[in-house]
Amino acid sequence: MEPPFIEKVFDWIGKIAFPRQQDWERRRNAKIMTTAVTLGLVLGLACVKVIKHMNAVNR
Repeated sequence: MEPPFIEKVFDWIGKIAFPRQQDWERRRNAKIMTTAVTLGLVLGLACVKVIKHMNAVNR
């Protein structure tokens, strides 16, 4: 049975970022890194929207 697409993506990211680790550890670290980057981007975009909204209120 072939692994799901998302597992292949995590494996690919892990091979690039963590080439010397075992397969399971590489996938786990890739999942953690992807989650952290995604969460950081979402929170950053939310802060930008709030700041732009606060600036538009004063005009």
